[in-house]
Amino acid sequence: NGPELEGTVTLRERDTSEQTRVKIDELLPLLIEKSR
Repeated sequence: NGPELEGTVTLRERDTSEQTRVKIDELLPLLIEKSR
């Protein structure tokens, strides 16, 4: 885990197992959008 990964999380789509790396400060808006 290098410095380029600091401040990020990995989201995994339940149905497809697709993974996406997201900056922590972008996480809440993304989760709100995906939950609609």
